[in-house]
Amino acid sequence: MELKKEYSIKIFLVILFSIISFGAIFNIYINYLGKGMVWDLYPYAEILWVILSVIIVLKTKTFKLLIIAVILFFFLDAWLDLVAMGHHAWWAGEPILIEWKWGIVDTEPLLQQYWFYKWTLQVPVRCLALSLMVNNPFEEDFSLKNSFLVIIFVFAGLNVIWASASHDFLFYFIWYGLYDPNYPYFHYMPPAGTWNLYNMLFIRIPIMYTIGIILILIGKKFKKIDFKTDKLEQNSKNI
Repeated sequence: MELKKEYSIKIFLVILFSIISFGAIFNIYINYLGKGMVWDLYPYAEILWVILSVIIVLKTKTFKLLIIAVILFFFLDAWLDLVAMGHHAWWAGEPILIEWKWGIVDTEPLLQQYWFYKWTLQVPVRCLALSLMVNNPFEEDFSLKNSFLVIIFVFAGLNVIWASASHDFLFYFIWYGLYDPNYPYFHYMPPAGTWNLYNMLFIRIPIMYTIGIILILIGKKFKKIDFKTDKLEQNSKNI
């Protein structure tokens, strides 16, 4: 049994690392093209992002640790986005951070591809991995009857929270250091021109966080129900 768990962890680790590394390879190349075929900090930042993502996921085995993991990932994702865009920030500029060559090369398709690999592939896979680890498939016999529902609800809740784009606040106000009331924050988020600093802060983020947290709590409730059921069945067998 222990041998089976050991191999399961290794297989899980290889699959997780392979998928997010696949996205990382494309994003590094896309970033290279978008910056006029010039290298900066981004390749190293993306590799670090992949490594830290795997480490944090493997350490997240409870719902309490899930809260810490989400906070850490928000800071990590915001930092990587800043490095990807290459804006001159308070902590670095050229040649460490090189901005995309807007208007010089056709960067719009490249940007769309970057967002696809980051937010449609890598981050959802990481959310799924977090959902699996919170359900402790490698620490228990994984005999929970509602384990699938636990994973689905936690996975859905995490994706809703990330879709709120609250990490973009950290992008601007922590890593970028852009404090300007006249700047059109979040103007790029679909639908274009809909979102600004105020309706993001007081509408989008609170609503989506509420939905996400409720979904995660439902998943947690299913796990508690199954734990109690399994414990009762085990006691009855012992009797």
